[in-house]
Amino acid sequence: MPPIFTISVGCLTAHGGTENTIQQAVEKEERPMPDERRAFVNALVDQMMQHERNPIRAICHSIVRLIVRSHPKSFADISR
Repeated sequence: MPPIFTISVGCLTAHGGTENTIQQAVEKEERPMPDERRAFVNALVDQMMQHERNPIRAICHSIVRLIVRSHPKSFADISR
């Protein structure tokens, strides 16, 4: 079965031009600012809902896991 979504940080378009700042932070292996991360999540959800209006939790979890595993320094949880 082919994948439902193709995930790439560079392919997501966030509102307000934050896609460039997200992409730059990922390339530098830095954490984006909180408002930039929120814009990224909103863009991701918008793209997911174009394919599936009500995606199940397992699909959402696998997509997020792919993003975090491919860019851990930018998107993984930080424990102090």
